Amino acid sequence: AKEKDEWRYWQADLLLERGRDDEAKEILHALMQQRGFYPMVAAQRLGEEYTFRIDKAPANIDPTLTSGPEMARVRELMYWNLDNTARSEWANLVTSKTKDQQAQLARYAFNQDWWDLSVQATIAGKLWDQLEERFPLAYKDLFARYTSGKDIPQSYAMA
Repeated sequence: AKEKDEWRYWQADLLLERGRDDEAKEILHALMQQRGFYPMVAAQRLGEEYTFRIDKAPANIDPTLTSGPEMARVRELMYWNLDNTARSEWANLVTSKTKDQQAQLARYAFNQDWWDLSVQATIAGKLWDQLEERFPLAYKDLFARYTSGKDIPQSYAMA
C-alpha cells in the first residue's frame, strides 16, 4: 500500500505539515515521474509543470502484420459491421504479437478509423503513452460539420 501514488502523496502532505519540506519534495518529485491523478496534483503542489510522456506510434507498419488471414477476417468483419466478432478476432490477433507489433497494429486500426480496435490494441500492449491511438478523436469530421456555424465549441460537443 505504501507504494501507491495516493499513499505517497498524502505521506508527502503530512511531511509538509510537519515542516519536513525536503523529504516531502523528494516524494512529490518522484511521484511526478508517474502518470496519474496524484502525480499531477504533486506537480501542482510544487508549482511545477506536469508533462505528459507521449509516444508516437511507428510510422511504418510492417506489411506482414496487415496481410495475414487474421487481418483479412478483421477487415471483412468490419466491412459488414460485425463489430463484436471483429473485436474478438482482433483481440486474438493483438495478444499474439510483440509489444512493437501491437503498437503498429494500434496505429493501423487508428488509420482505418477503427477507433475501438485501436484502443483495444493499446490496452493489450499496455501502451499507456501512445495517446493518439489510446484516446482517438472518433468522428471528428462529423463533429466539425455539425458544430460549424453554431455557438458550441467542437470540444464541448465531443465531451
